[in-house]
Amino acid sequence: MEKEFTEGDAFVAAYSEYFGVVYKEALKYSGNHHIAEEIAQDAFFTAYIQCGSESKQQIKTWMLMFARYRAMNYIRDHKREVPLAEITMSEDRYPNSLIDDSSEDQVVALLK
Repeated sequence: MEKEFTEGDAFVAAYSEYFGVVYKEALKYSGNHHIAEEIAQDAFFTAYIQCGSESKQQIKTWMLMFARYRAMNYIRDHKREVPLAEITMSEDRYPNSLIDDSSEDQVVALLK
């Protein structure tokens, strides 16, 4: 099996033609510009490594599916993350007496 896709200008042409489409697919599912860009680059890298003599249309379809599933996996794996800016220590939940350099016994006594 000959690696027609990775030889010559075929890969460069496919990258120029399909990067925008693959990026938009990843952005649609991830909702994050930086993640979508990384997923699109990963799709092309993986296609370069794994694809051989497939047609350009097969490669486009494969990269779109790759981008879609990578974005969904990213969302699944990071859905419980909370940005640090959203984390606040409210006075009613965490009184200052708990935040000080208190011993463990004092903290337990305050909680009781």
